[in-house]
Amino acid sequence: MRDNEKIAKAFSNLKASEDVLANIYNSIDAEKNIHKKGVSLAVAIIAILCVCTGVYAAIVFRISSNFLKQEPSAEDETIKQNIEVIKKNNEKRGEENVEINGFFVSNPFGSTKETENGFYRHDGIDFIAALGTKVLSAADGVVKDAGYNSDDGYYVVIEHADGFETFYMHLQEILVETGDKILCGDEIGKVGSTGKATGPHLHFELHKDGVAVNPVEYLTEEKE
Repeated sequence: MRDNEKIAKAFSNLKASEDVLANIYNSIDAEKNIHKKGVSLAVAIIAILCVCTGVYAAIVFRISSNFLKQEPSAEDETIKQNIEVIKKNNEKRGEENVEINGFFVSNPFGSTKETENGFYRHDGIDFIAALGTKVLSAADGVVKDAGYNSDDGYYVVIEHADGFETFYMHLQEILVETGDKILCGDEIGKVGSTGKATGPHLHFELHKDGVAVNPVEYLTEEKE
């Protein structure tokens, strides 16, 4: 494999512009001309990134779509009926039915709803699930907050890398405490209907630097 191909492969999961990669290629070529025996590719890349200014490379943050785990025995006839009602309403509005990792989305990110206090934007995604369904952490992190309030019910907030946080609301039960270190896939609670909820579901949010963003844009594809 040629040097340029090795560099491109090394940067395949990083954000680096074409001109940055071109500068690295040129610098390595220059080094080879000075030292006839050539230089280590790894050493050259590290040196260039250390001394050059304006070079930005960051690993893209991702979350697992497997943050709900329902046991086969937990299927609920009421849940199925609720899903059918939502499907019919979606059909009337001309909207698509959405499932993520086998769980039906009842309220997508960014939807608006009129209340007695005016309109509000839905900053997360609601997933219909039976009471007691396992709620799993969507990424590695540390529990920033876990508690209860009248709107969100029992909730957990996990702090991740690069300014990202995930929120899990309306839980029936919390299985972690503030300060706990969490790995992706660890069970953190159970689906409930606490707070201002019309039925069992998980309200899931993803924030970047304190601002709600669409979680779908950061989801990984789960492999069977």
